[in-house]
Amino acid sequence: METFDEMPVAPVVRLGIERLGFEAPTPIQQRIIGPMIADRDVIGLAPTGTGKTLAYGIPLAHQLIENPPPLARREKKRKGGDAGSKYVDPRRRLRGLVVVPTRELAQQVAEELRSLTKGSLVKVTAVWGKAALKPQRERIEAGVDIVVGTPGRLRELMDLDVLSLAFIRHLVIDEGDRMLDMGFLPQIKTILERMPEDRQMAFFSATMPPAMESLARTFLREPQRVEIGRHTRVAENVGNKLYEIDDVLKVALLLHLVVEEKRRGVIIFCRTRRRAGWGDAAFRNHGISVGLIHGDKSQNQRMRALEQFTEGSNAVLVATDVAARGLHIPAVRTVV
Repeated sequence: METFDEMPVAPVVRLGIERLGFEAPTPIQQRIIGPMIADRDVIGLAPTGTGKTLAYGIPLAHQLIENPPPLARREKKRKGGDAGSKYVDPRRRLRGLVVVPTRELAQQVAEELRSLTKGSLVKVTAVWGKAALKPQRERIEAGVDIVVGTPGRLRELMDLDVLSLAFIRHLVIDEGDRMLDMGFLPQIKTILERMPEDRQMAFFSATMPPAMESLARTFLREPQRVEIGRHTRVAENVGNKLYEIDDVLKVALLLHLVVEEKRRGVIIFCRTRRRAGWGDAAFRNHGISVGLIHGDKSQNQRMRALEQFTEGSNAVLVATDVAARGLHIPAVRTVV
């Protein structure tokens, strides 16, 4: 399927694709949307930036719109009275689960799914750790169709019996290799083990480490495997330069790249929060508009930094690896 018009998706989803501004499917979308709509288990391997989110978002949105949750009837209020009104049990309503490594990615994926399902009755929410539990709990208990969340918070909600996987029909593990790198294997395994027998599973990743291969062999059923290019390689439209330089000269080089070469849309990843802070301070001291993201920043501070960078208000974004994978930021021109 070389165009979105050829894909057998609900009209609402087609409008959502147009709303997001996509005109033609990427290679992984061409090859994996069909099998997912056909309810196959899948493994999607492709470099970062090749459209994996939409590759599972389109079929997930389509499936939930085309297969609404069952209606139940409330009990009669008095003997001999009329039957109660119909309603959807919140636990039965939850049929889609997407697991992602970071809260920023959870929010971004949830927003794309909302765009794809806008105009339907499908409701999407995102949950993540180091944030107030009560609002997230209340949204799930009120009833949603899709939850996008980080492994730790999902496990916490499961342990509290707020999040039930009993009626999940579609599970997506996104950026699986990244989650394993972050130590989330036990949480992911617990989620997979608690999935019902009648379900669809999809693994998406840039690479396929042995631990993920083992999970796929254990939990997926004859999956359709789609690999785009060499999935250990960066996207083809990305150029690379290597600078061999002493540690003490790194900040000077960064300042040269940004100040002297007048670059904008620069993301700089640092190994520690301390190094990120040093970079942030250096740019501010040279009059460069900069945002800072790391684990000690509040959710509002992190989202504001992302928004200012995406809008072009800040020329530079300095971050630890909490923002290293999966985020879609069109403003990016240089990654260090």
